[in-house]
Amino acid sequence: FYFERVQHYRGPWFLLENKVSPGPLSEYRADYASTKRDVPPWIVGWFGVLRGRRSLDILTGLAEALPDRVQIYIRGYAGDPAIPQETLERICATRENMIYEGPYSNPADLPTIYGRTDIAWASDFLDAGANSTWCLTNRLYEGGVFGTPAVALDDSATGRWIREKGLGFTVKEPLEESIVAFFRELDAETYRVKQRQLESVAPSVFIDFDDTAALLAEMG
Repeated sequence: FYFERVQHYRGPWFLLENKVSPGPLSEYRADYASTKRDVPPWIVGWFGVLRGRRSLDILTGLAEALPDRVQIYIRGYAGDPAIPQETLERICATRENMIYEGPYSNPADLPTIYGRTDIAWASDFLDAGANSTWCLTNRLYEGGVFGTPAVALDDSATGRWIREKGLGFTVKEPLEESIVAFFRELDAETYRVKQRQLESVAPSVFIDFDDTAALLAEMG
C-alpha cells in the first residue's frame, strides 16, 4: 500500500519487524509470564529512548488521577529536547507513584524491567501523523517475550497490531481521559484474559528466529 500509493513502487519488498533477537532471552518467557500480578496498583512501564513529551504528560496525568491504582515505572534516557533529563527526574521525584531509575542495558536488563511491569506503554508521539502513527514500538515485542501486555493508541499501527492479534489493550482519543478510565475500570479477570492470550501465541511472534534469515535469502 505505502510503496504503491506513496512511492509509486511496484517491485519486491520485505517487511522486517523489529522483533527481539533470539538468544538467552527466549527462555525467560514462560517463567516471567507466570509471575505477573493481577491487582492494583498496576505498574505501567515506559522504556527506551524517552521521546515525545505527550507520553510523559499523559503518564503524569494518569499517576495524578489514580494514585492508588497506578504506578508509573520509567527506564531509559530522555531523547527529545521537549523532555530535558532534569525535567524527567524532577517530575518523578515529586510524585510518589512515578519511579525513574535511569538508563538500562539492552538486552541484559530486559528481564528485570519487564519482570516488574504489568502493562507496557507502547504509544509514541514524537512524529505524530507520520512515523509515530506507522511504527511498531520495541516495547510491543519486548513485552511479549516477558508476558507483559501493551497498551497503545487505537488509531495507530501499534494499536491495530494489538487489536487484530488480541494481545493487549487499546485506548482512543482523547488519551488523557481514556487512559484514566481504562485503568480505573481494569480488573484482574480482564487482565488475566489478555495475559493468557499473550502466553498462548508462538514465541516467533515476538522473537526473530527466521525473519532476518529469510530477508538475507531474498537478497541473495
